Amino acid sequence: MLVWVGSQVQEVLRRVSGERVDAAVGRIKRRDRELGLHADFAANMLLAGEDEEVLSQASVEQWMWWYLVRKIDEPDRIGFQQGAAALFDELGLDRYAAIVRSSFTDELLELYCSNPTAARKRALAAMKDSGVSAPDTPTFSWSTIMGLDEVHARSAVESALEAAMVEGRLRPGEHGWRSIAVEICDGVLDDAETHVPGQSWRTLIVTERVDHWIRGVSHDRHRRWRSTYANQLLTAPTGPPIERLEPLVAPMQMLLAACADGAVLTAAGYLPKVLVQEMTTRFGWWEWDKPPHSEADVPQMGELRDVATRLGFVRRRGKVLKTTTAGSAVIADGQAVWRAIVGTLGGGDPFGDFVAEVVTLRLLDGSVVGGDRFDELAPVVISAGWRNSSGPTTALHVENQIHRRLFWWRMLGLLAEESPRWMDGKPSGSYSTGFSDLGRATGMAFLHQRATAPKVNINE
Repeated sequence: MLVWVGSQVQEVLRRVSGERVDAAVGRIKRRDRELGLHADFAANMLLAGEDEEVLSQASVEQWMWWYLVRKIDEPDRIGFQQGAAALFDELGLDRYAAIVRSSFTDELLELYCSNPTAARKRALAAMKDSGVSAPDTPTFSWSTIMGLDEVHARSAVESALEAAMVEGRLRPGEHGWRSIAVEICDGVLDDAETHVPGQSWRTLIVTERVDHWIRGVSHDRHRRWRSTYANQLLTAPTGPPIERLEPLVAPMQMLLAACADGAVLTAAGYLPKVLVQEMTTRFGWWEWDKPPHSEADVPQMGELRDVATRLGFVRRRGKVLKTTTAGSAVIADGQAVWRAIVGTLGGGDPFGDFVAEVVTLRLLDGSVVGGDRFDELAPVVISAGWRNSSGPTTALHVENQIHRRLFWWRMLGLLAEESPRWMDGKPSGSYSTGFSDLGRATGMAFLHQRATAPKVNINE
């Protein structure tokens, strides 16, 4: 196993104790009282009264390039900068002092005064490129709103990255350094050396996010539904066996294969007529005697094409729709197609995803029976306070969104629906909508994505 905290960094952290910081501030005050007061203020802000382990290169960069302009008024920033540099000099933390005094820091603080948006973008890029900022990985993305476990995990990753830099294993700017950083990050996340025996940082974060997800709704029924499935969402689903995925993945795979060499669109921009007719016949999307004339006649074709475009599987160039590299990679991989489509159950917008979640939870609870089959869900959705351009969300908005979701799910073979026979011009029973076995597995995967997704501050 890799050694995540190098010996040099451990030594630095051991030496920067609270007592040592206090002593350093005292020496600065005796030489220059005003500078000492600035150093004392900087120490209180940087360490926040905690142990020395909260001090790292990442935390110094975050303070100087991100938090300083948010937490300290402009007239006091120069004093903070001077005090922090003096404190790090006194503690022998030359690398940290160099960050505080760097021309980049000076330029960035000036840019914040004239163009805050540009300054924020530049700060984020600089922290990402410095090598000590915890990266996202193919299997994990960091939240911008973190619980305590995620905060501690990020600190552990940042310490590991800094250790690797000190030891020379990680050299930002060199070829392949980002892959090394990702490897280090995943290694820390999966290490069981945490404050909870038997748990890795990754499992602690997942548990924390699921708990936040449960508590994140006000409607009692919605919260109860979320709680019911919480334990099943702590582990990522592996997906149904490939033989059961055919109804869901086959339409997407057929479209991607047809566009592999580029499908020439009609003058109106639609898919070739032959392809439309082949797909509608194969998947039962047409119930009339005469075949469809174009993609415009078959809503399922338009929906499939829109989803493939949003997923980045196809791209239009002039009159040609062509499968992308990402699309080509999944043509023969049914599990990959399934994983991608799981994220489309809500349509990709926040309101659609929320409605899709509520419908999923309801169908996992059992089939919905009756003419007004989903009326019971409108109060659950409306209680969350959704609004649109015309005002608060109404039951009609919810109903329309539910039927949009069911249309897509029906295409994917996720639903088990029963319609009553008609006798004397009237239905002889009730309509019923439930999940198929594939639907239950896919619905649970969708909930796992929802419950364990990184929490994002929409204002940043």
